[in-house]
Amino acid sequence: MMNNNIISPSSSNIQQQKNFPQIENNNPIITKDSLKNFSITKIATTNIRTLSKDKLIFTLDAMKNNDIDIYGLAETNLSYRQSKIWQQQFGFRGYFDYSQQGGKGQDVGIIISDKYDIFVHKAVGHKGRVIYLDLNFSQKKNVRLLQVYINANKKERTQIEELYQYIENVIDDAKNKNMEIIIMGDFNINYRKYLMSFVNNRWYFKLFKMLENRHLLDTIPIFNEDDENIYTYIPPNDSNEKSRIDYIWASLPILGQSLNSTVIENDHCTTDHNTVTLSLDTQLFIGKTLPKINKSKKKITRTIFLYDEMDQDDDEFTWDNFRAGLDQEIERLKLKDRSITKRKHVDHVWDSLRQLIMKSANENIKTKK
Repeated sequence: MMNNNIISPSSSNIQQQKNFPQIENNNPIITKDSLKNFSITKIATTNIRTLSKDKLIFTLDAMKNNDIDIYGLAETNLSYRQSKIWQQQFGFRGYFDYSQQGGKGQDVGIIISDKYDIFVHKAVGHKGRVIYLDLNFSQKKNVRLLQVYINANKKERTQIEELYQYIENVIDDAKNKNMEIIIMGDFNINYRKYLMSFVNNRWYFKLFKMLENRHLLDTIPIFNEDDENIYTYIPPNDSNEKSRIDYIWASLPILGQSLNSTVIENDHCTTDHNTVTLSLDTQLFIGKTLPKINKSKKKITRTIFLYDEMDQDDDEFTWDNFRAGLDQEIERLKLKDRSITKRKHVDHVWDSLRQLIMKSANENIKTKK
């Protein structure tokens, strides 16, 4: 049985598509039902600063030791031939995209565990800077996962803006297909500076503005009160400034099933970047099997949130009101002050937070039945 069926992208992307090596999957027992044995799904991203053989071995070990299911990598500087050899040698599944220009400081990849690889419907790469996977769990549960590596040199403005436009098109295409979205990687821009700046209309901040306009959120501040003291880039020269330039952003339904988002040190390999993680409730992907009911006894209604009608002129339904309402409820219940020493404490806090998100959503987001 083949690992999965990679659907060919548009003709303009065939050159990138053919770079993804196909290897045999000798584990035929992995199915969607297999995910029921795993309550948490962990996604991660880092700038690996050249994926050598030793770094690959350490990365695969880190995935096992940290229960990482999907690991996005920036700046792999990896050739097609080498990626194919290593996948066959070490038996892992990876999707990589390679720049046609050559040279260092480029290329991206995603390493994915077997239990999620069977859901990969399509893989598309773009100029060694973007790679995305479409994971189809069912007709109604589909996720587009992007790994990006944005140019660090602001003098390459034309290339960066072309990259921004490509990312925007990929995200809009996913939204039009009712897919949930996760975008992660090394953005090489500082979101905190964008938020704190009096002038945040500088051209290289356009990526943040685009993500916000499409209702994606940065995961780290949601789960970390001291996010201003969290760094993902640690320069080797102490005189240079630490910063958080690596991110995981996700659409609201994804965040509604998120359990945590952290930054962990890359003690498994040499790089000046840390790893960003996002832990999700696996139920997001497999859904819950509901018992059959007699529909004649009870009428079931479903609430649909109208995200696209937010922030209209002269309208009380705004994302600022949603965030303010959520902050008010979190403060009222003193969630930030609760002691967490056991797993059951985490479950209790998460249940409370999920209820507060829904409460604020019902009050501040337009709905229809």
